[in-house]
Amino acid sequence: MLNATLHEWQAMGGRDLWLFAYGSLIWKAEFEVLEKRPAKVHGHHRALKMWSRVNRGTPDRPGLVFALLSGGSCR
Repeated sequence: MLNATLHEWQAMGGRDLWLFAYGSLIWKAEFEVLEKRPAKVHGHHRALKMWSRVNRGTPDRPGLVFALLSGGSCR
């Protein structure tokens, strides 16, 4: 999905690329951020629904992390 999005972005001239981010992407982005703006996305919401062995928990006992799910909105 990311590769297809980047390909489409480049085909459109590679203008400014805006990314809706939450959680660690806001606080620990692994890319250069030139500008930040508060935003609200419609059609998706955050929920503790994804099990993670990397960000929370252990391989034997994964922990819950936020995921972006269909429906609602997210600021």
